[in-house]
Amino acid sequence: MDKCPVTVHQDEWELSQLLDRYRALSPRRVLEIGTLAGGTLWHWMINTPPGGEFVVIDLPAEGHPDYAQQRAGHVGGWQDWAEEYGHKLSVILAPSQAPATVAQVT
Repeated sequence: MDKCPVTVHQDEWELSQLLDRYRALSPRRVLEIGTLAGGTLWHWMINTPPGGEFVVIDLPAEGHPDYAQQRAGHVGGWQDWAEEYGHKLSVILAPSQAPATVAQVT
């Protein structure tokens, strides 16, 4: 498995199995709810051919040990990954259940 530049909270074996399924499905559009440091987001991006569209819905996790990594993602780090891998990224910093948030992604 590739070396992710941020903390990945998933079990390595489980993530490996998930990535196998992800690659088999080959999605072009991905919605991730709750990104924290961005470990799975990075894996989605590197396993998607250029031209993918990603939407992240996330809330700041102030006080969490990985908050600095999350904040770096919120202010452009994840966008840098998207540009590097040829993807489009939208980051929504709002509760995922809020009607306004749902309206943005439907």
